[in-house]
Amino acid sequence: MNIFLLDDQNYARHIENAAVSLSEYKVMKFSSMRELFNNVVVSRPQIIFISARKADSGTARKILANFSFIPAIAYGDFAKNPAKSNRKIQSLLTEGYAACINASVLIDKDSLLFQVKNLLWQGLAKNDLWEKEYSIVRTESKNRIYKKFLAACVTLLVLVVAGFVSRDKVVLTENMAPIVYSVPYLNLSGITLSKNSLWTSDWQTQNVYKHSLSSNLEIEHVYPFPEMRFSALVVAEGYMWTLDPWQKKIRKHNLDKKLSIIREFTAPGPNPTGIAYDGRYLLTCDNSQGKLYVHKLDDKLTVLKEYVLPASDPVGIYADGKSVWIADSVANKIYCCSIDDFDLTVKNIFIPPDYEGLKFTSLTGDRDFLWLASEKESKIYKYPKKMLEAVE
Repeated sequence: MNIFLLDDQNYARHIENAAVSLSEYKVMKFSSMRELFNNVVVSRPQIIFISARKADSGTARKILANFSFIPAIAYGDFAKNPAKSNRKIQSLLTEGYAACINASVLIDKDSLLFQVKNLLWQGLAKNDLWEKEYSIVRTESKNRIYKKFLAACVTLLVLVVAGFVSRDKVVLTENMAPIVYSVPYLNLSGITLSKNSLWTSDWQTQNVYKHSLSSNLEIEHVYPFPEMRFSALVVAEGYMWTLDPWQKKIRKHNLDKKLSIIREFTAPGPNPTGIAYDGRYLLTCDNSQGKLYVHKLDDKLTVLKEYVLPASDPVGIYADGKSVWIADSVANKIYCCSIDDFDLTVKNIFIPPDYEGLKFTSLTGDRDFLWLASEKESKIYKYPKKMLEAVE
């Protein structure tokens, strides 16, 4: 098994020294980005270290895009000024780096080794998964190229048709089409709203992203969690709550500059995938059990009730106080349900119009819209609820 290392003629030696403790891994050192890139498919690395000076180069971006399943780590001195260094690190994490390791950590062998072991353990570039993950990435890349071409054709068609629409005095409104946002990270997993912000998570980069609702979803802040992978998140009672299916944990965070973790709870099921707040209780769903859990917001996050879900692959939930909305990743359906003391009842089932069928990963909403996250497309779809028509 291989560790790729772009040599910076300085801090690279610390990575080599730490890797000596990983006897099953071989460090392959490269002097240029081009040489490293050309060897990825041949040598199948489990992790890639790229020097800070080259981390935002064009070839580095190609590696992040073409091999997104391999944890990429930027290392070294990011800037002399601490503020500039933080901005550079946030920018790199946004681009898709799994971690940014600065000089102070690199010279501490134990700290460096701890981070590397965690990234290797959590990464998807293991020998038995490598070919499968690479195949998935290549398929997604082809789909994106095709969809860009198709989108250009559709745009041209819309421009042509628009002339007829205006002459016929047909008023086009935002209620007739979803608003679509592209995000700069590839493994969108969780999504939730809070006042003026949209929060998302990416399970591969292990980051939480705070987007501004007032500026076309511009990223305001990136919160790295290198030892955790979140499938869902929600803001409730002045705190952020996250789900980690890898460690089977529910975590409570302060809404501070670091989203500091203040409590940790064991999830009631083995594969927690969705979390929501209905104004009174915290709700979670479990993909493998097919259940919805109602939690009291106490010191134990006590499970008060549990319900069997109608969805075959529940990946996300959203509660608006009246209904619980459940996203089904396999069927690409959204279930609108009501719950009482005894039953969970399906009121309506929806398939969003114009949705391309590339699997939901999460959903949230407000009074007028449902927001759907698609990992395969790296997009967020904002659907007016008026567009939704029941299919069953």
